[in-house]
Amino acid sequence: MGRLPYEKLAYSVPEAAEVLGLGVQAVYNLAHVASFPAVRVGNRILIPCDSLARWLEAQAEKQL
Repeated sequence: MGRLPYEKLAYSVPEAAEVLGLGVQAVYNLAHVASFPAVRVGNRILIPCDSLARWLEAQAEKQL
């Protein structure tokens, strides 16, 4: 049986780093900032895709 196509709901820290063009350690540092949309699931840190996009847009608007 083949895998069903799906869209990711959340990124791991390395995936978020790649998407943002940042280093992995920079994203781990961001995960400790209250306004950054990181979710802890056990020992893992996940970053919801939609929340990350909204967070990035909000950061860009602050720069204007």
